[in-house]
Amino acid sequence: MHFVRSAALAGAAAVAVQAQGSSQCTNGYVCNSNAMIQPTEADANTLTYAYAIQNLLVQWYDQYSFSESDFSALPNADAVQMNGQSMAANVAANFAGLKQQATLGLQAIQQLGDVVGASMPSCDYNLPPGLPNVTAAIMSATLVEATLCGAFIGGADYVYHPEVANLMARMSAEHGIHGSFLHTYTQSVPFSADSMALTPAFTPDQILSSGMGVGYLGDYIPAGCVSAPAPPCNAPISFGPLLPTTMANNMTSPMPTTAVAGVAAPSGMAYGTGVMGAARPTAAPVAGGAASNGTNASGSYAGSGAGGSATSGPTSVYTGAAAAPTAVGNLVGALGAGIAVLGML
Repeated sequence: MHFVRSAALAGAAAVAVQAQGSSQCTNGYVCNSNAMIQPTEADANTLTYAYAIQNLLVQWYDQYSFSESDFSALPNADAVQMNGQSMAANVAANFAGLKQQATLGLQAIQQLGDVVGASMPSCDYNLPPGLPNVTAAIMSATLVEATLCGAFIGGADYVYHPEVANLMARMSAEHGIHGSFLHTYTQSVPFSADSMALTPAFTPDQILSSGMGVGYLGDYIPAGCVSAPAPPCNAPISFGPLLPTTMANNMTSPMPTTAVAGVAAPSGMAYGTGVMGAARPTAAPVAGGAASNGTNASGSYAGSGAGGSATSGPTSVYTGAAAAPTAVGNLVGALGAGIAVLGML
């Protein structure tokens, strides 16, 4: 499993955050009189954004509560696993654990945010009133966890202080692990030898925009609740299959760029079209339709589905048109028997 830049960022030194008189350190950081690196407005704004999207996940786990009996509807739910418990019991226990981890992540963001002067927005999230079944719950949780993984990877490009960068890395790895684990419930072979991209990363502007699939939460976060932090030097950032690109003076660096939706995920996890891979459609992430020309319910590299179509190849840019929004109650038809290409990590 790969987590883009997580290991490097997590290795950044944890430096105490204090706001006093500043001076230039020998290694380029701005330090105060006690040789402590000073946080910036960018750190505060990014943590405000991080709190809003992390709290969405916490509210998701609070709203959609499932018990062991609910998960008994899953295939092989009664199978006894290595710990002597049934699969249904273990899935329920894991969901409870994921909820706890989401809460701990929110606490970490709030604690560091309080130190650097970030505000903690209270959003009235637009979560659907319910999910039709536990299969839909697993898919929906996978989508949100995968989206937050890419959101925190992208958020690392918007911060300055090592402690904030460290938390961005830690949160991206946290959600990446969660999303990959959830993915194993719906995909027997989630990794492709044809993968040409690392874990997708998303800018705050994309995360807060409307759309269906991994990388879009704008349909759930009400307008005015939180704003996207500005990129460094206000230079737009985009994320390709391997590297980010920063644009300055309307000029793009020569690094190859690819839309974040429509690429292959790390370790070969497919990131195609359909329920989990549309670039700018207008349906909710928990909704979608079955692929009409793909190999499973979520579409194929060159197939089409609820999200439209993609150009050929695992690093293709999404070019299809969005389908009309689909009601949550119709999600079951989108899941089908495949649920194969969930396209995240």
